[in-house]
Amino acid sequence: MAELIPEVEWDGVLEKAKSSKRIIIIGEVDTGKSSFAKYLIKNLIQREPVCFIDSDIGQSSIGLPTTIALKIYKEKNIEENQYEEVTIDFDKIFFVGFTTPSISPDIFLSEFTKASEFAQVLNIKTVVDTTGFVSGEMAKRIKLEKISILKPDLVIAFERKGELNHILTEIKTETIILKPSRNITPRSPIKRAEYRMKKFKKYFKNAESYAISKKFLYETLSGNIEGSLVGIFQEECLALGVIESLDKENLFFLSPPIDIRAVKKIKLGKVNLKNLIDENV
Repeated sequence: MAELIPEVEWDGVLEKAKSSKRIIIIGEVDTGKSSFAKYLIKNLIQREPVCFIDSDIGQSSIGLPTTIALKIYKEKNIEENQYEEVTIDFDKIFFVGFTTPSISPDIFLSEFTKASEFAQVLNIKTVVDTTGFVSGEMAKRIKLEKISILKPDLVIAFERKGELNHILTEIKTETIILKPSRNITPRSPIKRAEYRMKKFKKYFKNAESYAISKKFLYETLSGNIEGSLVGIFQEECLALGVIESLDKENLFFLSPPIDIRAVKKIKLGKVNLKNLIDENV
């Protein structure tokens, strides 16, 4: 990812954001939502800590695909790795298990609620980035429910030509509409898939093999589940894993180093990463 180049009109929005406690950013893909979120955080942390909730489960800037990521920024400067092509830098993740909220809006909103409630307890300024899923009634419902859950003081909407009208007309919160950033390089569906795989490869680079009793499975597994992505939980999500195999008693999976004794539950996702196993991670 190239170094952030802010648009001139963003400075005026920054002044409004300084007086807002909770801010949510919406818009289609490739409009500049993530870049604007970085711009806000970089400037706002000069005054106070910021909690960033990255709920773009398909193209997360700080987290992993299939998760909502949360990071608390306290330092005066964002680390240089924030401008690397593939950044993994979060304090908490909330496992959704898929890369578009349309697969299960209820699961997605449930995990978003957990992230929002955690931010509310922190009682600091919160910035939320969202997915580019904005077309149709389901997208409208999800965006409006996220706004209802977060209760933002300010909505920032990146709009090209009226594609957000069906959502914006229902929003009661103060809303600022911006044009898409001119400095964004669009990603094709293939490039988006490649970006997700780069994230997973980086995350699982030093993965180790683990075995755990099947009694910890959240659901019954059947069929060919080799390569399936899983969420690994204590009370909260500890890490992600990739299933290697399953026998009568145990589940075998790859994961970054974890304390296997702390694991209390394994949840199955809807993404297959068998090629990570085939490449020996």
